[in-house]
Formats: sequence, C-alpha cells, structure tokens
Amino acid sequence: MPVMTSTGRRAAGSLDVRSLWYTRCPVPTASSVAISGGWLDREFEPDQITFRSLGECRDPELRLAHYTHAHPALFREGGVVPPLWASATTGANRLIGLARVDQFQGLLALRGSALADSGDLCGARIALPARLGQPIDFSRAVSWSGIETTIATAGLTPRDVRLVDVASREPFLSPAAGARGASLYTARENVRLYTAEVLALIRGHVDAIYAAGPHALATAALIDAVPVAASRSEAHLRVLTVSAELLEARPDLVHRYVGGLLRASRWAATHASETWRVIAAEVGAAEEWAQAAYADHLVRSLQPQISDDLLDVLQSRADFLRDRDFIPSGVDVRVWLDTDPLQRALALHQGQHGRDRQVSA
Repeated sequence: MPVMTSTGRRAAGSLDVRSLWYTRCPVPTASSVAISGGWLDREFEPDQITFRSLGECRDPELRLAHYTHAHPALFREGGVVPPLWASATTGANRLIGLARVDQFQGLLALRGSALADSGDLCGARIALPARLGQPIDFSRAVSWSGIETTIATAGLTPRDVRLVDVASREPFLSPAAGARGASLYTARENVRLYTAEVLALIRGHVDAIYAAGPHALATAALIDAVPVAASRSEAHLRVLTVSAELLEARPDLVHRYVGGLLRASRWAATHASETWRVIAAEVGAAEEWAQAAYADHLVRSLQPQISDDLLDVLQSRADFLRDRDFIPSGVDVRVWLDTDPLQRALALHQGQHGRDRQVSA
C-alpha cells in the first residue's frame, strides 16, 4: 500500500502554533464526541494552544475552509466530497483516518402516488438537487451517487430513470457565527436539508426524491411519503483530514489530536445513551430518528481507522466524482493517505490505556 508518511518532516515544534481549528459535518463523528466532552480542549490546554471551531468564526472566507481546507492548521471530519475536491485542486489536505456509517437511504414518494414500490421506478422522475452559487455542490454529488446505488437494488440502471434538476440558491452554511465550539450548520440548515426536493415532489415536478439518514425518516413522516426503494448502506464514509502544512510542520500536534479522538471513541463505545444524545444534537434531529436511521453499533464504531476495504470504498467515490466532473482530476486515495498520525496515536493511546488499567488495579 503506497502511502505518504511523516518521515523526513521538520522536527516537531519547529513551527509556533498558537491556535488549532476544527470543523465537522452534521453527521456522526468521533470529533463530535471529543468536542462535546472537552477531550481536545484538555489535550492542548497545557500548551496554551487555543482550540477553535470554524463555526464560531465571523470571517466568511475562513468559514469556507470547511469545504476548501484553505487553512494552515485545520482538522476536518465529515463527508468525502469537499476533502476530495481540496485534494484534487490544491493538495491542501491529507487523509489520516476513515470511519464507516451504516445508515438508512432511500427514494421517497408521496403515499398514494403512482410509485407504490421499486417495480414502478422505471421511467420515474427523480429529483437531483443543484445548489447554485456554492463552491462545491456536495449535496448533488451525494444524491447522485445515492440514487444510482438505490436503484441498483431494484435491478435498474441510471438509464431506466429520469434525473430532474431541482435548483436552489440557498447556501449550505449559516452566515452567523455561533458560540464557542459551534457547528457551521445550525438547526435551520439541518432541517432544510431536503426542502427544495420536497417542494418539487409536492408540486408534482418529480415522482421521487433521494434522502438519507435521520432527516430522511423525519421528512417522510412530515409529508406522508413512503420509501419505494430503500437500503441500509455501509458505503457512507466519514473522512478525517488535516491541513498538509500542519502535518508537515507539527506532526506531534496531529498525533495528539487523533489521540483525543481515540479517547472519545473509547468513551462513546461504553456510554451509548450519552453518545446518542451527542449524535442527535450534531445531526440536528430527534434521538428517535437518529437511532432509527443508524445501525445500533454506530456508537461502537466511531473510531477513525485505516483498512483496505474502506480505502477501496473511498477510491470508488473519488472515481465517481471524477467521472461526473465534481472534481477536476482523479485522486489516488492511497497516495493521499498518511498512516503515521493514526499509527502514532494508537501507540500512545494503547500505552495510556495500559497505564490506566494498572492504576485502577
């Protein structure tokens, strides 16, 4: 497995870092647990390093780094589209971990419509969102991939359905800065995730819409829609990336950051009820919808990892984005990957865990 490693970088501590920044998507991540539990603050407080969220920043250009990774000291955990775009365009980030999220996804049609089940999908008009004026239209990419995956479960190909563009100029991010540690996505952005597609469905412009996760179930209940084709897909990845500049200059800080995520993941695995509350709050949905949409084992599988099967899934996503012109060039995810931070953090984490057990004994 050809990968990039930290060997030969500048000596740890050669760059004076006063602030580290993080951002995350409104999805289940180890970062959400670590942030809410204060693991990252406690890790860097002795060094007088301020740890800040892009969500609390007032500078709109800096907030866009959630998509572009155009910041020298930024960690990001979330969906795959913006990180792959940043890798393909500027090379500003490095992949340092992956996690798989098993969640509901499906095509929703109004109850009582001509679409009663997957057998009626041939020739159906399916909404394909288009967020105009956005630097990276990740919702279009996610929906397109999800539609193809879902209709495949019904034995259909993209040629068997009609994809109908549903345009919207609503921005993804709230323009207002939040409190310390805030997410870039407020309750308003989360609840309006499928608004344009829902309106197109109700107005009869399309026959079905694609939706995934807790908001898919909540949306279906709200408009009395039913899934005409659905699955629990494990192809939804969460990727952990870091600014290439920070990893080059201060790998020690990156190792410690990942270590904080490992400690938070270990805590989450043994505190299911508290973790479900964190996940629901981060996603912006009721706990009932979160637990219905995600697999029960989610709270035990938040830890970032690296494996060939996860890298293969990510490579297929990268190839899809290239083939559909969402990114300007291909990305070899194994070249993009740096295994060193996770390996070092695991070694530190296991050593600390062993010491904890000795003390408790």
